[in-house]
Amino acid sequence: MTILRIAGNNGEYVSIQVKTYEHADANNSDDANWLVVRTVVDCGDFRGHVETSFRTYDFVIFLSCFEKLSRSEVRKVSFSTMEDSLEFSIEMDNMGRTQVVGYLRDVRRENVELSFAFDADQSYFPSISMALSEIVTTFPVRNVPSA
Repeated sequence: MTILRIAGNNGEYVSIQVKTYEHADANNSDDANWLVVRTVVDCGDFRGHVETSFRTYDFVIFLSCFEKLSRSEVRKVSFSTMEDSLEFSIEMDNMGRTQVVGYLRDVRRENVELSFAFDADQSYFPSISMALSEIVTTFPVRNVPSA
């Protein structure tokens, strides 16, 4: 189990806990790359959590983009999931201040959504990079030959 935590300046956070592969014995690459996750958003007096599934590719893509943000090659990166249960962006200004904006949805229930926004800064980048690297190492993309 690994955890990605994106923290804000005033105690807010988005936490993605990756538990395991959803289909450990899958016989195709599509099914083999789903992960069981618990996502928590805590922002001021509002808190929400969802048990859902993300794909390994979501983390590989986000890590690649986030590394560019860390090197100041881009000013904004986004994370999204195929099932649309979590989406957020991290945008950095010229002073290194960042803002995290997004939403967490319970896709099993219509119209249940927690929108959030909070300020952060570049000092959190190393821990985010380390957590993303740990997730993609612990839960790599699995290529299953077609039967």
